[in-house]
Amino acid sequence: MNLFSSVSFPRSTANRSRLLCAVLLICLLNQSILFPSVSAGIEEPEDIGKKLFIHFCTQCHGEKGKGDGVNSEFLNPKPRGLTDSEERYMAKLSNQDIINVITKGGAGVDKVVAMPLWGRKALSEYEVGVLTGYVRTLHPNEAAPIDYSALSKEKS
Repeated sequence: MNLFSSVSFPRSTANRSRLLCAVLLICLLNQSILFPSVSAGIEEPEDIGKKLFIHFCTQCHGEKGKGDGVNSEFLNPKPRGLTDSEERYMAKLSNQDIINVITKGGAGVDKVVAMPLWGRKALSEYEVGVLTGYVRTLHPNEAAPIDYSALSKEKS
């Protein structure tokens, strides 16, 4: 007995095409209703920065930026905590300092070589900017806000 014997599928190509179009239309409508900012291409920079942080940084720095990510136990020295909960370090850095660490990696700024570089091939200037902006939310600071509108979304 065929597993699909009780299921009937449209036999003609025209019916299959109509069914496929209907399914695609329903999916697109659901996406625009459930996720209007994503479907419209509008997402807040802070939300993008957080997603990038989760994807690129949490393995070492941890979900809350405390330096306690899943890889941290295998690294020596341990990843820096980004919250300034133990010492005031991050607040002393300029936005450009943080951007340099992200784009050049630890070795590129005479810090720990285990910190990878996410240069302009992995992240666009805009993505580096919103990631820097998100890192700034993890610790108290008086840094100037970043003007995201001036940053390129193209990767080099």
